Amino acid sequence: MIRIKGHLQRKSWSLDIDCTLPVEGVTGIMGPSGAGKSTILRVIAGLEGHHSVSVRFNEHLWQADDAWTPTEQRRVGWVSQHPHLFPHLDVAGNLAFAQRRATPHSGNDIDADEVIALLDIGPLMDKSVAELSGGQAQRVSMARALFSSPQVLLLDEPLSGQDPGRKEQILPYLQRLKRRDWMPIVYVSHDGDDMARLADHLVYLEEGRVCQQGSVAEMFADVSGTLVRHHRAMTVVEGQVSSVNAAHHSVVLDTPVGALIWVGEAVKGTCMRVCIAARDVSISRQPLRDSSIQNCLPAMIKAITQEPAGWVWLALECNGATLLAQVSVRAFHRLELGVGDPVYALLKGLAVLAD
Repeated sequence: MIRIKGHLQRKSWSLDIDCTLPVEGVTGIMGPSGAGKSTILRVIAGLEGHHSVSVRFNEHLWQADDAWTPTEQRRVGWVSQHPHLFPHLDVAGNLAFAQRRATPHSGNDIDADEVIALLDIGPLMDKSVAELSGGQAQRVSMARALFSSPQVLLLDEPLSGQDPGRKEQILPYLQRLKRRDWMPIVYVSHDGDDMARLADHLVYLEEGRVCQQGSVAEMFADVSGTLVRHHRAMTVVEGQVSSVNAAHHSVVLDTPVGALIWVGEAVKGTCMRVCIAARDVSISRQPLRDSSIQNCLPAMIKAITQEPAGWVWLALECNGATLLAQVSVRAFHRLELGVGDPVYALLKGLAVLAD
């Protein structure tokens, strides 16, 4: 675990932090601008809160009132929004610099060739930093952080500022890195969709305080929670590709809520995370025929939550699992929906977000 507890005071801002982050998978930190997301990363790295915040990494006390481990001894890897590569070195030189600074026999030695292959930067090794595109520079920045053999990888909004196309180019590399599971990753972002696809555990901050934390599936499905007040609610489940139709560019995913058609590319047998936004789920009393909607799942309404803003949350039982739907009050009353009613959940194949 990474245990962080304490108080930071600035002239017009303060951070009261008390949270425990798992040291496995990806922990996401979300919140509005100024909530303290990046500051938590700086605390973990030993750049903030020298005497007012305690930090423990597993059995090691990194900082407290009477203890202090310098940043260079904490062995953290850092990737920020801007790559900050050394402009006087080529890509190979940037990586060699990080490798020279790695702690020998750290117990987390990472194979350099594997990192280069994972992030697909082999063709870039002889290039100067000035020749790299934004996406290439970010991948080199991730590789440089890994070459230092860190105990924990800190990602401070690495996709922020990227245009949608470039962002979709970088995201698969983050997903590859997550699946490799070399070390815990703490990932700061304001993008809920990115978090749903990448994170395993979530911490949500507001005004310098932790107001909600838990698994990514629980947090995005909690319609009464702080996260859903600011980001769209969704169902997050794991699925497996059971069939592929290359001609139609579609995939069938076996998930806990049922078999789903997804418009995309994948390899049969691949495990994927599936994210279904509640607002993309429509409700019908009857199964649809002659429709472009690809997914029609038999369901039963097991819970109803009405919001004053004019919509209703429906928790649907599908195949023994829960699927969240968001409908208007008008549609809710027109269909005369109630708990226990059998319905059909309708979802376009394009609306299924999968890694």
